[in-house]
Amino acid sequence: MRLPSHHTLALALTMTVLWFPQPAWAQSSPDYVPGEILVKWERALTGLSKAMARDYVAGLTVREFSEIGWEHIEIDPTMDVQTAIQKILQQPGVIAAEPNYILHGFATVPDDFRFDLQWALQNTGQTVDGIAGTAGADISATTAWDLRTTSPNVVVAVLDSGITLNHSDLSANLWVNPGETAGNGIDDDGNGKIDDVNGWDFVNGDNNPTDDETNLHGTHVSGIVGAKGNDGSGIAGITWTVQLMSLKILDASNSGTTADAISAGQYAQAEGAQIINASFGGPNFSQAAKDAIDAFSGLFVASAGNDGTDNDVTPVYPACFTSTNIVAVAATDQNDALASFSNFGTTCVDLAAPGVNIFSDNSVGFVSVLDGTSFSAPMVSGVAALLKAQEPNRSTAEIRSAILDNVDAKASLSGKVATGGRLNARAALAALAPLAPSGLAGTAAGATQVDLTWTDNSAGETGYEVQRKTGSGSFTTLANLAANSTSHADTTTTELTTHTYRVRASNSGTNSGFSSEVSVTTPPAAPTGLTATADSTSAITLTWTDNSAGETGYEIQRKSGGGAFAAVTTTAANGTSHTDSGLAAGTTFTYQVRATGTGGNSSFSAEASATTQGGGGGGGGGGCFIATAAYGSPLAAEVQVLREFRDRALLKHARGRFLVSAYYRLSPPLAGVIAENEALRAATRGALWPVIWGAELALTSPGLAWTVLVLGAGGLVISVTAPFVVWRARRARKSSP
Repeated sequence: MRLPSHHTLALALTMTVLWFPQPAWAQSSPDYVPGEILVKWERALTGLSKAMARDYVAGLTVREFSEIGWEHIEIDPTMDVQTAIQKILQQPGVIAAEPNYILHGFATVPDDFRFDLQWALQNTGQTVDGIAGTAGADISATTAWDLRTTSPNVVVAVLDSGITLNHSDLSANLWVNPGETAGNGIDDDGNGKIDDVNGWDFVNGDNNPTDDETNLHGTHVSGIVGAKGNDGSGIAGITWTVQLMSLKILDASNSGTTADAISAGQYAQAEGAQIINASFGGPNFSQAAKDAIDAFSGLFVASAGNDGTDNDVTPVYPACFTSTNIVAVAATDQNDALASFSNFGTTCVDLAAPGVNIFSDNSVGFVSVLDGTSFSAPMVSGVAALLKAQEPNRSTAEIRSAILDNVDAKASLSGKVATGGRLNARAALAALAPLAPSGLAGTAAGATQVDLTWTDNSAGETGYEVQRKTGSGSFTTLANLAANSTSHADTTTTELTTHTYRVRASNSGTNSGFSSEVSVTTPPAAPTGLTATADSTSAITLTWTDNSAGETGYEIQRKSGGGAFAAVTTTAANGTSHTDSGLAAGTTFTYQVRATGTGGNSSFSAEASATTQGGGGGGGGGGCFIATAAYGSPLAAEVQVLREFRDRALLKHARGRFLVSAYYRLSPPLAGVIAENEALRAATRGALWPVIWGAELALTSPGLAWTVLVLGAGGLVISVTAPFVVWRARRARKSSP
């Protein structure tokens, strides 16, 4: 808050000089490797043509990148790289050529006009205001910006002398009251303040919280927090995009009252500010002020003071309040020493941040350089805004801990501030992990796919990492997903295997804890190529391709007409066919098949349909006429055996089909006679016994049973039909004239 007297003239000169554009820095040497170029060839270009092109630059191949069509070439060492590029681009078959550029480790540096003077953000040892610094004595802002540069949804309330509202580096980052319509003279949001669009002037009681031209303290503070970054002008704030709420509590002489400060704090709370920057203070304890700070739900960042004294002995407030949401900040210089004017105290002061020769925004279009813990505090406020944007669901306590637990320890600060260290923006951002996902669930969608879902509990993660292990193995990374992801399909699973998964969020700096684990066992692979062929009036044979190496069997399902599928049977493992018998004649049946296993069932195969052949007539019941007559029902077990033998054995080859055809021609009239005579039915059942026995044997031992069955069936036909033929012949002679 203090403006040292020895800077008064320097400030005036600086504000005058820095208004005018400065020349761009000259590049002292090219940022590429001398004597080397990269060339892209046409795919069809011959080796001879490439060699001829290389000759124009006396080129030798260093390495080829055949996958992308590029080549690394060493050129004549006396030839300039740009000249070589122009020469080789003129040759046939050359698509592109460029230098072999030098790459550097990332550090996000904005293009703001006066960033070179912001040693607190990037200290290269440069001289600022006549004082040379020490490289690295900064808050590591450029590497922090590799993780995050903006806080667009974070509101920082600046309780100060106001903000120059039309400053080109600040106007785009001003908070705009969403409940207020500018200039209509109405208190739209009902908070008792008319047209409070960007904040409120508590000194003069109006809606114009702009800074006094004779003060500009609040504007300087605001620029440190959130001057528009990387816009080619002015300076860069610690957060390049933010919402700065201007709450004017200090007048033109840089003085204010506790009442105004409390009112401003309550306004900040009511309007949703997450951070308050308080670059002011005094020696008087105020319980009212403390209560107001305790009631604020966000982080309250306070300056330690500029008296060069021990706050533990001579307290300064609000820095020395014991409120758990306060961070009190001392000042360091360009060489990481405690500033001579800075207050300190291992109880009252938490950490230090740069506060000497701090460039920031001032009057419209100007920047200036000032000293004071007033300008150390907004360093912390800016980092807190980045932390809040990085993970909006984090609490004030967690953000405070991230800042205080990740300082750069300095000998000059040991015994001077509680942490013994200076603010490190990169370390704080890297330490604050996103919230872990919950509710991880997995479902096997087939032998080669498991579908995962989870709940995204974080509002600031940059992505999700999915890990998997198989059996008792170790977890490995399966996939890295975008922010806000809540599902993933693992399409690299194998059948009948147990896979275990876990998921965690990341925010580029660090990772959350892992979710709970979920294990999924994949089912066997589904069969394919299902076909259905009608063998007879009552049988359909199915065939399919067995794609699984570990199924326990195959489940066959059937439906007819518009009915629903129902299980018919389950075959043994490795089966590829099945004959479905006992079907109604002339009926269309539809089938589907799936593999069964210890991990569940596979998906079903594609469906296949077939229509049974039309049935023969004559009292036989589905074609087995004599057996049906003898046993009295087509559903009798003996009849079913003969039907199955007919379908599975006789109809498979020419001899059997001939026998069946002969039987169909001869048996219907005989079956009618048998059905009407109980004695003949009993005799027929006795005669059929060896035939049925042979049929059952044929279904399990085809070689032996076939001979027995043919002899038995032949004997049956002769023994049963012969008397009938003789009787018909005699009856015919008696009736002859």
